[in-house]
Amino acid sequence: MLAYTMVGTQDLERALQFYTPLFNAMGLDICWQDDSCVSFGDPDDVEVPQFFVGLPLMVILPR
Repeated sequence: MLAYTMVGTQDLERALQFYTPLFNAMGLDICWQDDSCVSFGDPDDVEVPQFFVGLPLMVILPR
């Protein structure tokens, strides 16, 4: 059983522009979002796996 899949991006806004219409076409919505990550899935069904897109840790916590 898969709970989620996650991919990284250097540009979260651009990733949102790409993934939002793609997942909306499949009937999925944004389940959660903050400044560094967003997840897509079915907010009403926790059994549906989620797809996360997030910034790399080095962008969130620079050295």
